[in-house]
Amino acid sequence: FASEHDLLLATVLLLFAGGIAMSVGYFLSVALTDRIVTLNREAKEIAEGDLSVRVPVTGNDEMASLARTFNEMATQLQDRILTITRQRNELKAVLSSLAEGVLAVDARGRIVSVNKAAARLLSIEPAHAQGRNVEEVIRKQMARDLHDGPVQVVAALPMNLEFVRM
Repeated sequence: FASEHDLLLATVLLLFAGGIAMSVGYFLSVALTDRIVTLNREAKEIAEGDLSVRVPVTGNDEMASLARTFNEMATQLQDRILTITRQRNELKAVLSSLAEGVLAVDARGRIVSVNKAAARLLSIEPAHAQGRNVEEVIRKQMARDLHDGPVQVVAALPMNLEFVRM
């Protein structure tokens, strides 16, 4: 049917086309892999706490869309953490300036925060009280007061201590 020359030419053309297809495929896969590796590296940096990291957006394909979405997520995360930090600092400033004693307690009854007035009223170190059960801290302090010997009450003052559930 076909001459030997035609078969040889077809074989050479098929080999040439296969080589070009493999080369193009290789270069496309390297380009895609590089972009995935970059995205992975930036994600790890964010996971380690560097919220300023952004992924370079190149092109207009699915990887570029993923990079844009990743950058939006990083920006939102950074904004939310800054907002939470600011709110926490404001709350600490308000609690520390109150004349009333305030213990902030989580849903499990563990002390989250103790202001200076509460620490003074309960004779406790705020750093040692954090994370401990509120009843345990107060009970131990009352036991220490009773153990110290007889107490003479000179004047009874109202105990200005408020419990705040967080």
